[in-house]
Parts: sequence; structure tokens; C-alpha cells
Amino acid sequence: MSCCAAHNLNLAFEKALKFLSANLVFEMIKTSKEMVGYFKHSGKNQELNNTLKQNVATRWNCQFFLLQSLSYRLDHVKSILADSKQFDKLEQLNNVNKKLLHDVIEFLHTFYKVTVQLSHDNVPASPDVWPVLFCLRSVCKINGSDSDSVRDLKAAFLSSLNEKYIIHPLHKLSILIVPSYKYLSFVNTEDRNFVYLEMRSMVDKIISSSLNQVIRKDSGNTDIDSFSECSHSEQLPPSKKNQADPELYDLLADFKTAATPLSNANRNDTKHELDKYLALPLTACDPLQFWKDNDCEHKLPTMALIGRKLLAIPATSTASERVFSVCGVTVSECRARLNPETLERLIFLKYNM
Repeated sequence: MSCCAAHNLNLAFEKALKFLSANLVFEMIKTSKEMVGYFKHSGKNQELNNTLKQNVATRWNCQFFLLQSLSYRLDHVKSILADSKQFDKLEQLNNVNKKLLHDVIEFLHTFYKVTVQLSHDNVPASPDVWPVLFCLRSVCKINGSDSDSVRDLKAAFLSSLNEKYIIHPLHKLSILIVPSYKYLSFVNTEDRNFVYLEMRSMVDKIISSSLNQVIRKDSGNTDIDSFSECSHSEQLPPSKKNQADPELYDLLADFKTAATPLSNANRNDTKHELDKYLALPLTACDPLQFWKDNDCEHKLPTMALIGRKLLAIPATSTASERVFSVCGVTVSECRARLNPETLERLIFLKYNM
């Protein structure tokens, strides 16, 4: 099973559609695919101001883009079919329920926003993997205004989501590193205790084995020390692509600052770094800036070291796939003899200039 969160979401939706083979949602998507395929192959797609989007199995959220593009141009599509006397296809399209089409697009729009948020490669995304699961579960709750078809869609997706969407233990630990998530108010007691105990154990292991010495300036040259020094000394240029959209982060706002601090009874030792961290006021600041400010001997050095490791974990494979795509464009028939070092530098310049 893949650890790419966006890929697992796509697998969950594909499995949900298989459960809906006799559902109006399945028939609507099938009809939309056929209609878009006809417009593409007949050349009538060129008559539209904005072309229809085809279903591509390897492209995330392809059903959302397909239905959205058809919804925006539905009247124009019907007009073209009527002018070309394609009455059978026109009748087929007239059978599509506009209300159902709108509801399904609205439902899928959330998954598109989630995928975009998890695919950012210039902001920490791994802490959002676990909250996204709770967000999607809330989206799948049945509303009184939902039609039977939408109810079946939500139930099928919720079932496949619980099976396909993987939450790795490191995803659970990384969420604690984000100050606005640290009270874990949206998870059950068992999961909350697991995260706190695992983080406490991780901090204790680093301290007991003297690995916390690597964050001091006079420490020896170890791999972790090199990582720590690099994070402070090198100022990497900002990425020119994929800037985070603040509007997308509203999706998880309910899981962040709306939390209640833990009582003192749940804290074993106020001298422990984890307890010091939990005792700090709740804030919605950038986690990278927070741990940069608190990475010193007299604050939270061990947790800052752990934080840099956990926040560097990608939530999806998007970043690596982008690099492979750029490599495919860079290494052409005319540049097939590039050595690995030159190629690496070219890719670096591509992303940082």
C-alpha cells in the first residue's frame, strides 16, 4: 500500500465508485465520460470556449475536473449536439440530473482542496495527513437535504476511506510538532495518549543517549549534527512554485486553534521538554519558524531536532514526481549524454531560480 496520502485518497474514491455500479452517481459519471470522449474524438471540443476535461485514470481528482468542466459548459454542449442533430446523445445528456451533478461536484471539491494542500512541497504537509481524515469523515456525514444517491456515495466513500487512507505512526507524531494542533482535541483518548507517550519516549531516548549534544555548537561531526548545522547555516532560496494558498488551510481550521489545554493532572513532569511545550500558549504560528525560535539549549532543543525531522516528511509523492517530470524534459535526445552531477545542478537551478 502506498504511503502517498493523495494517491490513497484517489484509490478510496475509485473503490467507492465500484460499490455504486447501480447508483445514479455512477451512471452520471459514466455518461459524462462518454460525452467528453465524443467531443474530444469528433473535434467538437474545439467549438467550445473552454474545452472539456477528459477522465485520466492516473490523474488525481480527474472525476472532479471532468464533471466540473461539463457542468460549466452544459448548455453550450447541448446546443452543439442539437445543431449537429445528435439527438440520441442530447437525450442522454438531458437525463443527467443537474441537482445531483452540482451536489457531486461540491462533494468532490473538498477532496480536490485536500489533495492540493497535501501536495505542497514548500510547507510542512505531513502534520495535515491525520487531520484530513477527520475532515473527510465530517464531509461524509449524511445531511437531511442529501438525495439517496448522495447518501450512497458518502457511505461508500467513508467505507473505502477507512480502508485505503493510511495513517502512519510518524503522521501522528508530526501533528504534535505543530503548535496549533498540539492539544489533539479532535482525537480520542487512546490515540492522544499514544502520541504523547511516543513523543515523550522519543525525547527521553535522545537525551539518554546524549544525542541532544549534536544541537550544540561544540558537538562532534555526526550525521544528525550535520543536518542540524545545515538547517541553520544554509539559507535556501525560496521556491518559485506551489505557494501555499491560505484559503485551503481554512479546511482544517476547526481542528487547530479550537482546543482546550491539558490539565496539570495529565502532565508528569513540568521539567520535561514535552510538558514545557504543552504549557506554552496555543498559537497558530508557522511551525518552522516556531521551532527555529525555540531551538536553543535553554528552550526545547531535543523537540526542535525531532521537529525538523518530522516536518521534512512529505505527505505525498508529488514533489518527487515533479522532479522526474523535469528530468524527462531536461534529458532529451539532444542532451542524452548529461552526467548525473550536471543534471542534478540543472534541476536545482530549475526549482530555485
